[in-house]
Amino acid sequence: MMILWTLPVYTLVAVIAISAEASPVDILGIPRSADPLYAAAKAKGKFTCQSDKKIVIPFVQVNDNYCDCPDGSDEPGTSACAPQGRFYCVNEGHVGASIPSSKVNDGICEPACCDGSDEAPGLCPNTCREIAAQKAKERAAWRQVVEEGMAKKKEYMRDASAMMEARYKELASLQAQKVGLDRKVANARIEKESEEGKEKAKRDEAMEQAATTLISGLKIESLGQEELVSLHRKLKGRQGKALRRVLEEIRGKAGIEEVEGEEEVEGGEQRPLSDIAAKEEMETKMKEVKEGTFHDQLGLVPAEDEDEDAEGDDDDEEEIEDDDYTPPDAAQEPLDPALVSLLEAAEEGLDEPSVEAEAARQALKDVQDEERKVRERIQEMEAESQDDYGDGYAFYLLRGKCFSKTVNKYRYEMCPYKEAQQVEGSAARGTSLGKWGGMEQSNGTVAGGSSFKFLFRKGQQCWNGPERSLTVTVECGVEDQVVSVEEPSMCEYAMAFKTPAACSPALLEWDDQEAAGREAFHSEL
Repeated sequence: MMILWTLPVYTLVAVIAISAEASPVDILGIPRSADPLYAAAKAKGKFTCQSDKKIVIPFVQVNDNYCDCPDGSDEPGTSACAPQGRFYCVNEGHVGASIPSSKVNDGICEPACCDGSDEAPGLCPNTCREIAAQKAKERAAWRQVVEEGMAKKKEYMRDASAMMEARYKELASLQAQKVGLDRKVANARIEKESEEGKEKAKRDEAMEQAATTLISGLKIESLGQEELVSLHRKLKGRQGKALRRVLEEIRGKAGIEEVEGEEEVEGGEQRPLSDIAAKEEMETKMKEVKEGTFHDQLGLVPAEDEDEDAEGDDDDEEEIEDDDYTPPDAAQEPLDPALVSLLEAAEEGLDEPSVEAEAARQALKDVQDEERKVRERIQEMEAESQDDYGDGYAFYLLRGKCFSKTVNKYRYEMCPYKEAQQVEGSAARGTSLGKWGGMEQSNGTVAGGSSFKFLFRKGQQCWNGPERSLTVTVECGVEDQVVSVEEPSMCEYAMAFKTPAACSPALLEWDDQEAAGREAFHSEL
């Protein structure tokens, strides 16, 4: 158990005002707050150990340089009960301090005990008044910074208020625009569908006319079944809207059925299309090579001519049936130029879009783009409104800005409400130290310190380590500036940042209360 005066002596005014006084019971090493305990014990002539009430010793054994109590409460002014004991320095003219009793009478003047009471009289000079004077100058300068920062913070708050009002008006305007744009998108979509329906009807009509022209040009009505089958094999697999319609016509007239890549001629045997095409095209090509010409301009061989060519040409067939001769692949054999021209003419213009449909499509795209931009801006503004900007939106002016400090070869850049990074040299981009993770605000005011922290989390992964992160301690200052950057742990960075937005009247109130406590203490002395 530690004795009562181990509590912090810097944070509470009441503790400073009371504990910094010398003990009227004339017991070395105790603060004023412990006076009642030791005064009562002195009056009784007996002292009870604080951690063990069963141990009672004569009061004359207090500070006799022998440790009787396990908690060291009987030796507040010596080192006999080290390490658990504590020694209190009165530091008259300044503020009291508590140090481990092991540092009492060790021949070293402890800086915390500016009155030198931790050592034998005369060994350590009393520097409390000089230190107090220096602290007073520092506090005066600090107070001036807070006052100037507060004045500038009012400007921040005024500007932020105007910006937020304009922002709310912009958001309301964008929301109204979106309602109108939603209606425009719906109307433009209806107009597009209407015009595309008309466009399709015109294309279908043009396709039917082209197919009719192509059927006539191919003289399908005059062709026999074998000629139709041969023509179907030549045209099958080629692209074209009118051509598809023609192939349907041919299949209907020739009794051709298609079943998953196979061709069946009515009354005939079903065989894979690849086998049929290869055999028929090879025979046709061989006959064309023997004759040296085509029987007609479309490259179609009438059935009766095939019979004639088949008679009496055995000698010629033997001449061309050479082991080194390989007929070209029927699937790759080009069509007759006259047939190609006929097919291209039939397909020409069938996919030409209508002017009205194109205009309707473009109109829909334009209004959709406009609606998307407005929607994204609304989402961005609504997300911004979820962030914490402190009292009076003072921190809002930091949004959209970046602040940096160079340490050795690295530049550390911190952009509030966005991201932080570590940049080497003159590079444009660097290593991510994290995305914005929010702002923390502590309850109460830390003396001369900060009650705000900026958090940046989920940065770039360290090799064999954690994700990089940055914690920014935000302090009151006259200007927005990065004060320092450190890496206390691997890939965990710490930054000190000053800004008027962090200045608060509570800082001045704390200083006023502490000053009042010090004055009360010195007047009692």
